[in-house]
Amino acid sequence: MVPVPGSGNARFQPLSIDDWVRAFMKILKDTSACNEIYEFGGPGHLTYNEILQIIMKEMGIKKPLVHIPVGLVKAGIPLTYLFRKLGMKIPPVSAEQLNLLQRDNITDIDSMERLFGFKPEPFEKAIKKAV
Repeated sequence: MVPVPGSGNARFQPLSIDDWVRAFMKILKDTSACNEIYEFGGPGHLTYNEILQIIMKEMGIKKPLVHIPVGLVKAGIPLTYLFRKLGMKIPPVSAEQLNLLQRDNITDIDSMERLFGFKPEPFEKAIKKAV
C-alpha cells in the first residue's frame, strides 16, 4: 500500500525542473525583474492522488492508495525519529509539510506561457523522462 495523509484531493501544479530553470534563466537575464514576484506552475492542476498514481504507473508500481487521517499521521511523527534510529527507512515529515498537503497550491494554468512565453511540459511527460 501507499499511505496518503488525508484525502489526497489538494491540487498542485507540478513543474519540471527543465521548465523551472528555463523560466528562472529568463528572470536572471531581465534587469527589470528585480523585486518582482513570479508564480511558477505546470500546465495542469493535479490532485495529490493523481500525482502519486502517475508516478506509480511510470514506475510500474501497482499498490492501492490508503488514506490516513492527518491527525493520526501527525501523532506518529515523534515515533518516526525513533524508527529511523533503529534503522527503518521512513522519510522525515513535519506537521507543516502535512498541512501543506491538505491545501491547494496552484496558480493560473497559463502563468508560465503568459509570463515567460512558453508552455511547460505536462507532468506525465516529465515523469517519463525522470524515470
